[in-house]
Amino acid sequence: MGAVGWWAQSTVEGAVKRQVGEELSTLLNAEVAALTLWSDIEKSEAQRFALDPAILGTIVDLLRVAADPDGGPSAVLASRELAAFREALDASSLRSTVRGYGVIDLSGRIVAAKNDAAIGRRIGTSVAEWFDHIVAGETAIFGPVEYPVAEGERDSLVLRPAIFVAAPVRNSRNDVIAAFVMRYSPADEFSRLLHLAQSGASGESYAFNSSGVMITESRFTDQLQEVGLVEDGPDASSIFAVDIRNPGGNLLLGHQPDLPRAALPYTRMAAAAIAGIDGVDVEGYLDYRGVPVVGAWRWLPDYGFGVAMEVDVQEAYETLYVVRQGFWALVALLMLGAVGIFFYNFLFQDMSSRMRKAERLGQYTLEEKIGEGGMGSVYKAKHAMLRRPTAIKLIKEGQVKPETLVRFEREVQLTSQLSNPNTVAIYDYGRTPEGVFYYAMEYLPGITLDNLVLNDGPQPERRVVHILRQICSSLAEAHARGMIHRDIKPANIMVLERGGMYDVVKVLDFGLVKDITSGEQNVTAMNTVPGTPHFLSPEAIQHPDAIDARSDLYAVGAVGYFLLTGSFVFSGTSAIEVLGKQINDAPEDPSSRLGRSLDPYLQGLILKCLAKDPADRPADAGALLEALSSGYQSPIGTWTQKEAAVWWAESSTDCRTPECMDSMSMEPTLEVDAVARVRGTTT
Repeated sequence: MGAVGWWAQSTVEGAVKRQVGEELSTLLNAEVAALTLWSDIEKSEAQRFALDPAILGTIVDLLRVAADPDGGPSAVLASRELAAFREALDASSLRSTVRGYGVIDLSGRIVAAKNDAAIGRRIGTSVAEWFDHIVAGETAIFGPVEYPVAEGERDSLVLRPAIFVAAPVRNSRNDVIAAFVMRYSPADEFSRLLHLAQSGASGESYAFNSSGVMITESRFTDQLQEVGLVEDGPDASSIFAVDIRNPGGNLLLGHQPDLPRAALPYTRMAAAAIAGIDGVDVEGYLDYRGVPVVGAWRWLPDYGFGVAMEVDVQEAYETLYVVRQGFWALVALLMLGAVGIFFYNFLFQDMSSRMRKAERLGQYTLEEKIGEGGMGSVYKAKHAMLRRPTAIKLIKEGQVKPETLVRFEREVQLTSQLSNPNTVAIYDYGRTPEGVFYYAMEYLPGITLDNLVLNDGPQPERRVVHILRQICSSLAEAHARGMIHRDIKPANIMVLERGGMYDVVKVLDFGLVKDITSGEQNVTAMNTVPGTPHFLSPEAIQHPDAIDARSDLYAVGAVGYFLLTGSFVFSGTSAIEVLGKQINDAPEDPSSRLGRSLDPYLQGLILKCLAKDPADRPADAGALLEALSSGYQSPIGTWTQKEAAVWWAESSTDCRTPECMDSMSMEPTLEVDAVARVRGTTT
């Protein structure tokens, strides 16, 4: 009996460790994929600027000025050509994360830069190999490295971490004549990319160079300050400040190494990665803090650095420790005799039952139902390893039809392509052993816009603008990818508190999305109109297969109208009556409906979105966002975080109940006979 129990424990431990290893590898792969995508995007940006005729012309002129033997840096600094180059760059769509830019001639001399102090300097030997790739015609990314950056009133040079993206500049004969370079801070997008997979209390991903030095921001900078690895101060950073070395004990518990930090060996992970050996370690090793962790790592030769994903052993194996304690308790009971044996069997069967129940949704354990819609149910769940709160959506029993599954899986695939912070994030999807389809998304403890208006009435104009901007931000990404939401409505939009920010908007339920770039067929039933009557555009009712992004903008206008007035644009006793009004009737001015004056620009913009003819609306969500942002000098002011925080603190609206948290409900499509009758009266 003891041998069987020992075998059972070993089997469970092996399964848990395999699961931990697979999870670490998956998270690491996601980080590497995100880095690769970021790299491709930044390279494309550098190439775009290097090929831009206006910028290229100024570079050619600058090279001529810099080549004059009687000139030098002072001549370049005083030249009209440098001013024209900077003006061309400033007038372009240069991203805000670009900290600097410049041009390097083939001799390695900087002939143009954002800061005067860099002009005339030559690149160092540490970047010579990287520069050779540019001269050979390649676009490349280099770094992070320490780079002298001009700071302060006198532009004094200070060493700061930097990442460079450079593209070759070619003349009319296609010869490489220079390199166009953009400089980024690794504390910006680069570090944030490696923090995407950081979950739970201890999960951390970071990058390090061939010298074993951390080149991204640590999640534990405050801990590193406490143990003296990072200097104190408001600008404290772990980039280039922390060696990935094994201190031999937990520094957080007071351990003091016998050797200086530079003499300590690399951690097991760092030593293998620097040697070019990728791997996963689920047995545990000491990280740079001396904390026992499990991890996965990969060396990226194209970038010259390694990436690691680590989780504290205590957190990774929390479930396993519980199993171990249960096992030894059962062994003790076995020694008591038959009663102990019976008790052991009872607990083992109960544990097996709970494990099988949790296994039905892979890594996720369901906790409580938080909502239900026309197509599926939504549960609050928790990831087995990361302990991250998650929302799980499942198709109802009896609803598993081929066309339903096509629609459900399509929702997951399309929504998972979107990364805008105002769009609900999809984590995972799959099927249970019983064939029930499900997917996991971020858990959103907030309030839908229909519940907001139901509980709080018409909203202030400033808050409406704040909400509409975020809705447009989400849709702008989808529209840019050729995707139409087709079911924008208050029930599919939530406001919540997120990361200390209030009134963060999330656009939900892309289940009716149509991808107009792929030529795919509509998966909704024949002769039905997908969407919700009060927010359907006229063309979505009459010609649902021929709509474009402007149909979403009609719905955005209807949502804005609802927020301002607390009522629908058109009401009726039936869906047919509402649809008929959507096609034929002009909407009443929001100010007339509300009984008081509203900001004319905002009201006009909402009515423009509600135009019957799509050609009279903004072109897409990006255009509407522009009209609500830089194109709109609001006399009503802006909705501030202070006001939002006061509302969340004082409002009696609490959306932590199942009725309020159905963040993925689906309205059924309109019936065939109703649609036919509406079309028959309007065409």
